Amino acid sequence: MEVVSDRVRPLTTTSTSQRSSSAWTWSLASLPPDLLEQSCKRIAIVAMVFAGLWMLPLVLNPVALRFAPDDPFVAGAAWPMPGRLIAGLGLLLSLGMVFVAAKLHPAPSVLLNTGLGFEVATALLIGILNQWQPVLVPGRASWICIIILIYPAIVPNTPTKTFIAAFAAASMDPLGFGIAMARGAVPAGEFTAFTALWYFLPAYLCAALAVVPVHIIRKLGRQVSKARELGSYRLGESIGTGGMGDVYRAEHRLLARPAAIKLIRPALLSTSRREATVILERFRREAEAAALLRSPHTIELYDFGVAEEGTFYLVMELLDGLSFEVLVERFGPVPPERAVYLMLQACASLAEAHSTGLMHRDIKPSNIFTNRLGLEVDFVKVLDFGLVKADPGNGVEQSDRHAGVHGAGGRARRGDRRPPPRRILAWGGTLLDAHRSAYLRGIQSDQDDAPTH
Repeated sequence: MEVVSDRVRPLTTTSTSQRSSSAWTWSLASLPPDLLEQSCKRIAIVAMVFAGLWMLPLVLNPVALRFAPDDPFVAGAAWPMPGRLIAGLGLLLSLGMVFVAAKLHPAPSVLLNTGLGFEVATALLIGILNQWQPVLVPGRASWICIIILIYPAIVPNTPTKTFIAAFAAASMDPLGFGIAMARGAVPAGEFTAFTALWYFLPAYLCAALAVVPVHIIRKLGRQVSKARELGSYRLGESIGTGGMGDVYRAEHRLLARPAAIKLIRPALLSTSRREATVILERFRREAEAAALLRSPHTIELYDFGVAEEGTFYLVMELLDGLSFEVLVERFGPVPPERAVYLMLQACASLAEAHSTGLMHRDIKPSNIFTNRLGLEVDFVKVLDFGLVKADPGNGVEQSDRHAGVHGAGGRARRGDRRPPPRRILAWGGTLLDAHRSAYLRGIQSDQDDAPTH
């Protein structure tokens, strides 16, 4: 397992008591957390697109008026005024929605409802602009129809709220027509009720159709949520990829305990039967080894099993730290004192494994993590026992070159006076407490010498 987590971030899901709160809407209850977060991000994207559309008439219409001042389409009654004013208000409204979306991102339900208000307000500006000098052509669709159909497909909400907002947006053209009549811009008797009905009807039909994508997204959201439930855990975002499977952030549905879940990629099991058997055996060995070992420096296993659809999963503790590989890549060489302190902790984990007759066989920088555990820092965890192998003898089993063994030698050769790795680990374990005390005294000294604020 190459990567588990660089740091712990709170999940976007909430506890059981929060789920029962009235603040939870359908979208929050039905959409997976990452899809809900994407939906909230799309509000800002939609607002930026609307801002760009409002910029078009502000930029293009003055140019068109200069080259075609007599064109009735360009030189309509709404341009240059109040067209510029309305387009300017639309631009400010859209940019303001981008700012609001950033501020309300921690409150998805409030942001989604605010987005519906933004949809209706945009439709109002378009309705006033459309009907400033009414030209009713039966069967011609308004620009508002595009907003009514596209917005809920990009930013879904509850079906009821979606329909209410869509119906209100569809009513903005009739409202704009009413404002034009109040201004005296509509000659008496020029438009009949039948003409107005067929002119405004397409927008209301679009409002009725707006709930269709919402129902589809709702169904898909439930299917995704169900697919992401493994036993008592609910999957979150992907946080790492290994050679045998993918690692996801997860949360226990009742305890709200964060965890990391490792899944075998289905593509690996769809190869030859022999390869699939080897992969499953490695996965089982990793689970059994992690469950057998009790060293605090060995990754803790919470659960292991097979989902209903046949997916093999392994639930482990979620680490708040980074691997040795990432540590060196980001911060450069590690000071000798710290390196000794970290490596002796890894030796403590491996010493316990060797004492029970198990060889890790895949020790490498990406499989050793330094993390924060409670108030302790630089607490080492050894991961990925997928290549573990029983070693009942006193020596070391012959390395398996096909399994990607790192640093494993064969049995002790005749005349080789070097002590076996198990004895080396035992020596390292006796020095661990002394080095740990010295290192922690150094950390405390640095903290005492640090200036106070």
